[in-house]
Amino acid sequence: RNWSSRILAHRVSDDQYFQDFGISLAETARQFLRSSATLVGLGQYWSFSLSVDDFQVIDEAVTERQEPYQRLPRILYEVDRPFGASGFGFALDSEAVYFDKPVGVTGARVDLYPRLEWSLDRYWGFTRASAGYRYTAYGLDRKGLPGDESPDRGLPIISLDGGMFFERDQGNGLVQTLEPRLFYLYVPYEDQSELPDFDTSAFTFGYSQLFHSNRYT
Repeated sequence: RNWSSRILAHRVSDDQYFQDFGISLAETARQFLRSSATLVGLGQYWSFSLSVDDFQVIDEAVTERQEPYQRLPRILYEVDRPFGASGFGFALDSEAVYFDKPVGVTGARVDLYPRLEWSLDRYWGFTRASAGYRYTAYGLDRKGLPGDESPDRGLPIISLDGGMFFERDQGNGLVQTLEPRLFYLYVPYEDQSELPDFDTSAFTFGYSQLFHSNRYT
């Protein structure tokens, strides 16, 4: 009962389909169609997914080098395990994925991010701390291009997040709130310019992104 699957098949008969039949600018401007198959399992403290995806390019202006990478396959395993009522817990984000396309660097990537977390939540505020280590390793086929075929990087990540809640009754049915918050993040600098960019982009800037441990997704 804790397992599910999903198949999305998304194809058109020719590259001009949306130019001919699209009813909005967003449809007629589409460059890719994504198809995927996913298997998902959930436990009390863990989740697992196995997926593959493919893209149909429908924009003639997109060259083979600009095509998105297929993920054949992508495996995710996540753990979020609290230690009783102590506020402490263990978390793990892990991924193994193989990226492929006709032109350009291809290969596999393994990403592991284990960490210990502690949280204290009260009606007047909260404190959350996290200490972990993120390790990423690649096995690449550079198609004759120069560069390391097995680069890796490892970085400690430490964060401390805290906030308080203050409320004042305005006397007219309204409540005024003041919620100061302080977020500290430590990640040492490491030059990652030689690592391939398979599927990374910057987060859209917003309030929640101010308190995130990574600028990219």
